[in-house]
Amino acid sequence: MPYKDAEKKKVYNKIYRMVHLDKLRAHDKAYGKIYREQSEVKERNKERGRVREQRPDVMAKRKAYRQTLECKEYQRIYHNQPDIKERARDRDLQRNYGITLEIFNSILAGQGGVCAICGTSDWMDKGPVVDHDHDSGVLRGILCGRCNTALGLLRHRPGVLKAGAAYLERT
Repeated sequence: MPYKDAEKKKVYNKIYRMVHLDKLRAHDKAYGKIYREQSEVKERNKERGRVREQRPDVMAKRKAYRQTLECKEYQRIYHNQPDIKERARDRDLQRNYGITLEIFNSILAGQGGVCAICGTSDWMDKGPVVDHDHDSGVLRGILCGRCNTALGLLRHRPGVLKAGAAYLERT
């Protein structure tokens, strides 16, 4: 689980290492061996003059191809495939918030498929977004882009939000 607090992260990593010590040792042993073998081969090849650095002309060709319309069109078509988008969304949710796409969808269904603040189902361009406490990492709900931006601009302080609501009611 991603922690913003350095102390919590240290404790989590320490516990993880204790629980998974055998698996981590086996992983290090296996991949350390592979890495050592690869570096030994590189050293031998370097001594024999076989190592070629990546040539600048090859790098320039690759960079030029990535800038072409053909490549950009291919990337656009690839990344707009529904299954690719769904996998990317699931990966982002797991990396940023520690939840899967299924959990996200169940939270959204629990809210009735609407924004937790304004009750709209108009998600704008980005779709529904996760609202979370930046200090503890706890999820608060699913919001539309406008409400999430508004909370961010108010620095997630309820007092400022109440004062703004009172101001709007007075005028």
